[in-house]
Amino acid sequence: MGKVTAYNVSNLKRCHSILKLIAEVTETNYNDIKSPTRRREVVDARRMFCVLARKTLYMPFASIAKFIKRDHSSAIYYVKQHESLMKTDMMYKHFYDLCEYAVQEGKVEITEDDTVDYIDAIVTENKYLKTELDTLQKQLSKIHKVLEI
Repeated sequence: MGKVTAYNVSNLKRCHSILKLIAEVTETNYNDIKSPTRRREVVDARRMFCVLARKTLYMPFASIAKFIKRDHSSAIYYVKQHESLMKTDMMYKHFYDLCEYAVQEGKVEITEDDTVDYIDAIVTENKYLKTELDTLQKQLSKIHKVLEI
């Protein structure tokens, strides 16, 4: 059976705030970062989010990846790429340093303007949780059928 994960509203708020901040600094669209697009600036923003969420929130890769609608292996890969880019790409390093400074200074807070986006993030998370619950219920019913035989 699947593993039960805790739903952490505080981390969801912080993830949303960090992603919003990165979108502003890198001048990318918040929704593009979660989309399947592979444009360089969007992938860089996605990469920065994975690193900052891991570094500041100590979240597991699976949770970080789920927030940006990716697989956990993508989050791991983004973090590995980040280390290399910090040494070779000065523009990437500059944007990352700006984002990291803002996060470290505590400038990642939910404002009134972010409420709609935050609600959207919660709705999306609830959809994922419902899907997980449905899957677990199906597995449980299969187990019950086997045990009845």
